[in-house]
Amino acid sequence: MSGYSSDRDRGRDRGFGAPRFGGSRAGPLSGKKFGNPGEKLVKKKWNLDELPKFEKNFYQEHPDLARRTAQEVETYRRSKEITVRGHNCPKPVLNFYEANFPANVMDVIARQNFTEPTAI
Repeated sequence: MSGYSSDRDRGRDRGFGAPRFGGSRAGPLSGKKFGNPGEKLVKKKWNLDELPKFEKNFYQEHPDLARRTAQEVETYRRSKEITVRGHNCPKPVLNFYEANFPANVMDVIARQNFTEPTAI
């Protein structure tokens, strides 16, 4: 028969011989080698009234952004066709250093030869 390299391979497709690629004749490996870690853990019931208030507002405006006038912001947004809705929207970042990225992120940006952020 073509496609079989030996009689040993021919037997495998008929259910004979050792299983290939893990598993057994009963099916694939079950993954229960270590049992079910964490099965006895109990979900903590938090009283939200007792937790301290935490606000995820890490944005700090760069001094160059703070000095930018509303006219300059509007001119930039029009030149890049940026539409903004809402109130108190952050000013656009014109240079990567204005985004206050950590040094390691700035190094990657420099290595990739990016010169300025995109409008999106």
